[in-house]
Amino acid sequence: AKRIIGMPVYSIQEAQQLGNVKSLLIDNREKRISGIIVERRRFGREERLISFAHIQSVGEDVITVDKSLVAERRNAHPQYMRQARNPINIIGSRVFSVGGKTLGKVDEFRFDSQSGAITALEISGNGGLFKERFLLDGAYIKTIALGTIMVADEALANATPLVNPLLSSVTGTVEMAKEKAGNFFNDTVNATKKFSENLAGNLRKTEDAEAEEEEM
Repeated sequence: AKRIIGMPVYSIQEAQQLGNVKSLLIDNREKRISGIIVERRRFGREERLISFAHIQSVGEDVITVDKSLVAERRNAHPQYMRQARNPINIIGSRVFSVGGKTLGKVDEFRFDSQSGAITALEISGNGGLFKERFLLDGAYIKTIALGTIMVADEALANATPLVNPLLSSVTGTVEMAKEKAGNFFNDTVNATKKFSENLAGNLRKTEDAEAEEEEM
């Protein structure tokens, strides 16, 4: 979800930039993204609302919609007025289980790019039950409110730990360095051993040659 904030929105028919994503509208009853607020700077700041149903694609770099007319004034759709006036920010919300346990805070959430349905929550401890970052399936979400999310107790047993990619990268680099250092040490030992054996062999040949000369 964080990734699409600030992402440009383009219409396919006109190949026109309609603005950049300013915020997401959350339907707490349906537990999904219902629309996006797009901000365009022309002679000032102009905000438009695009229903998620009109989004054709959420790509790596831009969001596309069929035509520019789908970007309408915020007050054009009464069903979105409540969500726009009292926006729900899932990121930063406290997460509790129905049984009364504090799980932590939402760092990020994932959604289905076709329907906007919230598919998972990324949660960090922050004094809660989880000490590391965990992923909770969106199917366990019971209620979404302002600053609070309630999840089923079953979510605790089905949480998936998230590995820090940076830490993994650093760990992998350290392990690789250790391996290279070990290989270098072994190669050095073998080379030294071989050199010593060759030197000893040459010395023996010299001694044998001198002994033969004395006998003659």
